[in-house]
Amino acid sequence: MNKLLDPRILPLTLTVITLISCVRPGGGNSRNVGPVPEGASRSGDESPNGSPAPAKLEGWNLEWSDEFDGRELDETKWQNEVWRPYAFNDELQSYTDHRKENIRVEGGHLVIEARKDGFGGSDYSSGRINSKVGWTYGRMEARIKLPAGRGTWPAFWMLPTDLKGKWPDTGEIDIMEHVGHDPNVIVATLHSTDSNFKKEGPKASKTTKVAGAIDDYHDYAVEWYPDHFDFFADGNKYYTFKNPGNGNNGWPFDKEFHFVLNVAVGGNWGGQKGLDNSAFPAQMLVDYVRVYKKK
Repeated sequence: MNKLLDPRILPLTLTVITLISCVRPGGGNSRNVGPVPEGASRSGDESPNGSPAPAKLEGWNLEWSDEFDGRELDETKWQNEVWRPYAFNDELQSYTDHRKENIRVEGGHLVIEARKDGFGGSDYSSGRINSKVGWTYGRMEARIKLPAGRGTWPAFWMLPTDLKGKWPDTGEIDIMEHVGHDPNVIVATLHSTDSNFKKEGPKASKTTKVAGAIDDYHDYAVEWYPDHFDFFADGNKYYTFKNPGNGNNGWPFDKEFHFVLNVAVGGNWGGQKGLDNSAFPAQMLVDYVRVYKKK
């Protein structure tokens, strides 16, 4: 007799089938869709890689995106940066050249992996990429799962496409930074002549707590206007910075900026409380990066 038809086990069989039908493909690695940004509606559809489809933002058009649903990094959109240790901020890592141990696309997301592997004579290796295009104003967002562990310093940020001049006069937009010794605390910062981490006085910066930032994917975004910035985490606005109206010293943000994605190791902030070498390899996973422009 076919056991599936045995009345003694049929209730158990139906229970198992019901439970299986309720489990989302991907199990514990499924992406938490999270809140929808202010003024947005979500269709409920997903892209082929399982990430949420672009939200329909009232008054905005999707202009550019990378969903990381291919097999390789799209080099029509991104370029690899190569640096030696201590090039910036006393960071310990070397940024490697097209090395898949440090930068790759797999499983529908970008992987940037910091490693303690002695590659090329450096104690630590990692990856850093820049977008090949830039924008002036708009909504810039990414969905990211952050690495854990003291000494990690992942970031999603922007620099001027035309780098004539010196930092910080040229400006910097830090949409999301995180240091491993302060887990789940997200930092947004704007750097200028008047406000930067090297200068005493008030900073154009604010933190917010994102529960589970190192455990799951979360949305980080900035809306950039001619007169102010709004910063968001999971659709919740937590910081507004207004144009002070004093020209380039306080607002070097009326020009084109491009994206930077990287995971630094140590440094003058990331390494303030030492390094936990058991944290490596440490991965930042990026589900997507999107740019919206006002209609």
